[in-house]
Amino acid sequence: MADTGGPGFYAVATRSALCNLCAGEFSIYDDRWFTKPWGDPENPPTVTLKSKCDHVRVARGDLLGWTTWGSGGLGDPLTRPAEKVALEVHRKTVTFEGARKNYGVVVNPSDFSVDQAATEVLRAEIKAARPKDKENQLFDRGGTLAEPRASCLEETGQPPPIPQWEKDPYSPHVALPYVKEWFKSTRETNGWVGL
Repeated sequence: MADTGGPGFYAVATRSALCNLCAGEFSIYDDRWFTKPWGDPENPPTVTLKSKCDHVRVARGDLLGWTTWGSGGLGDPLTRPAEKVALEVHRKTVTFEGARKNYGVVVNPSDFSVDQAATEVLRAEIKAARPKDKENQLFDRGGTLAEPRASCLEETGQPPPIPQWEKDPYSPHVALPYVKEWFKSTRETNGWVGL
């Protein structure tokens, strides 16, 4: 599905395939069962699907394909080489509009080449329009931690985990100053803040 992965300097894969060698069943419990994958704050993934399935029966030779929402891309999408974006448009993983909106790249529809002059102008316009308070934000963690905690049981069938900073720390490393400071500041903010 085109434009479903969050763009970035490092873009993401949004499609997986698995060929079964024998009959059986599988279940998927993604390692991101509670919080959504982090991504670029300006360009989050555009499709959100549940990531869990249980007891899916398969026969030998079945080819299972699924489209995941991947995650947001890592790094500024305006720095991704324009030629790579044009190739992704040609491969239909990014649309012409997605190239313009998400990467600031103008791709010629007749031959999938990059309009260098138009791309430079568009990227400058997009960069100038960005909010200044998000300039140095490396990740968009998808909102507050309270949001997935509120919907965790309904979406996953599991109770929300207790954040580690709500528990009393233990083990020798908790005497280290940076660990003490992390617990203190994270408890004060009740979760993560911009990175």
